[in-house]
Amino acid sequence: MPIFLRIWLLFTILLVCGGLLLVQQFQEQIKPNTRKVMEDILADNANVISALIARDVASGHVKSKAFDERMQTVMEREISGKIWSIDKAAVQQRMYITDEKGIVLYDSLGKFKGEDFSRWNDVYLTLRGRYGARSSLDAAQDQSRLSVMYVAAPIIYKGELIGVVSLGKPNTSIEPFLMTAEQEMWQLAMWYLFIGWILAGFLSWWLSHNINQVRRFALALAPTSQRPKFYLSKELTDLTEAIANMRTQLEDQAYVEHYVSTLTHELKSPLAGIRAGAEILQDPLPLEDQQYFAGNLVAQADKLHLLIERMLLLMRLEKSQLLTKQETIDMPQLLHSVIQQRQNMAQSKNIVLQMEGVLTPKLQGDVFWLEQAIGNVLDNALDFSHTEGVVKIWGENVGKDWLLHISNQGPQVDEFALEKVFDRYFSLARSSGNRGTGIGLTLVQEVMQRHQGEAKLFNLQDGVCVTLRFYKAAA
Repeated sequence: MPIFLRIWLLFTILLVCGGLLLVQQFQEQIKPNTRKVMEDILADNANVISALIARDVASGHVKSKAFDERMQTVMEREISGKIWSIDKAAVQQRMYITDEKGIVLYDSLGKFKGEDFSRWNDVYLTLRGRYGARSSLDAAQDQSRLSVMYVAAPIIYKGELIGVVSLGKPNTSIEPFLMTAEQEMWQLAMWYLFIGWILAGFLSWWLSHNINQVRRFALALAPTSQRPKFYLSKELTDLTEAIANMRTQLEDQAYVEHYVSTLTHELKSPLAGIRAGAEILQDPLPLEDQQYFAGNLVAQADKLHLLIERMLLLMRLEKSQLLTKQETIDMPQLLHSVIQQRQNMAQSKNIVLQMEGVLTPKLQGDVFWLEQAIGNVLDNALDFSHTEGVVKIWGENVGKDWLLHISNQGPQVDEFALEKVFDRYFSLARSSGNRGTGIGLTLVQEVMQRHQGEAKLFNLQDGVCVTLRFYKAAA
């Protein structure tokens, strides 16, 4: 499928999804907001009416037939008019009045006079000096599932609370307005989608045209090729500049790789001379001096050797974009092998290597590179561990990921170094004062990235822990 159609299709899907989501959000907001407005109006009306009927309630006139007939005339009054294209034919409010005990003195429906409404929320709260309101099923109609909103106001006469007036309005009375609003919203949404669809097509064509220009320029990668200019897209202009410089950068990278490879190869010859000289130096000098200088030479030779090996490993890994070997990893067996290879080093410092709770993750990868990575982490844990300490290795599932933790008991890492320990050539001084190659943890991070994971280092209360996270590999 051409990129033009794919971009257009993507924009169309985004417009449709965004438009539907927007309409849905508006629909979800219209009804509650409309009811809030209706509640506000009922509250105003209830307070106005409470002031008008306060004298009637205090005198008992509210119980008279004349009061009832007057109110029924108001409630049954016919209305002829349109409110925003909606016909209005009758008063759609209802009202009841209670005394200070919550007993109904007047009911516009004529069904609840004399009943105790003191437990209804609107009356109950108002009698206690609070704002009273409720929404209940329509009790005026049997088996009704329609709700009615009531808002009450206190009836105050000569500074005393003598009753409550509550106005009600069926929620169905606002349905015509809601339906009209939804219809208008859908019409606007359709226009929005249509116009957006046209604009998406134009934008897709423009992007496709410009990308094809960059593609043609890249395929004709020659110094004399004319670079296209994009006045409305600085990013595409920058991309053509980057492509123009690509050949030079690739040549420089090849030169650096060759230089590093040659350098590491040349270092192997003096390495053999250093070791031979160290052995010879042990004879003519006093024994103590011989051992001191020879030990230094051997240590430096070992460090150079380790540097060479790790540089070669890192170069080999970085040059391969993907792992060349994929197989199912038996993690417990791999860990046992790595630990066994380092038992002598641990015993020399009286360190206990403790492995616990290692599950078998669903991991595909290269055993060689994983062994190198885990081995480097374990080497660092041993190097920086206190004598007679404990190095722990354990695994756990976190969601869909599998985590391998390796911790030691030793000095913590300074805060500034926590994010740098995986940088190339960054190293920390060990207890002996010597520094490492600064490549080991860099290699670890590279291996983890090749296995769709990452490595993290953080401090514990009594040491340091390195966590290797393998994404979507939970056991």
